[in-house]
Amino acid sequence: TGQFLDGLAGVIAMAAPPVVSSVWFPPEQRTLATGINVFISYMGYAVAFLIGPLVVTQPANSTNQTGHLTVNGCQPDGNGTAPCFIHLNAVQISRLMYIEAGLAALLCIAVVLYFPAKPPTPPSTSASMER
Repeated sequence: TGQFLDGLAGVIAMAAPPVVSSVWFPPEQRTLATGINVFISYMGYAVAFLIGPLVVTQPANSTNQTGHLTVNGCQPDGNGTAPCFIHLNAVQISRLMYIEAGLAALLCIAVVLYFPAKPPTPPSTSASMER
């Protein structure tokens, strides 16, 4: 179901830039406006890839006083499935998801509250037609 929902969101995300540019820009500027909109969308993906490693950290290795290797206070079991590793990763991944959801909700609220459906004066004849 996750891939299905992601596919539904992808249709909306890819269809939005041409619709916005056709309503808000004259014909000679629509290609540039659509290109900038798509570019900013991909920059959002890139920023998400940069934020992820900053929030979900790689465990730090250290040696305790008895000479045993510990990683963030956990005794490694060879394959990284010790309960403390799983808990640490779950907490950090949850934090990352809350940060990204909060940013998305904030931007969504800003767009819903501020962004009008169309400009006060249509930029072209085609933008003034009812759809």
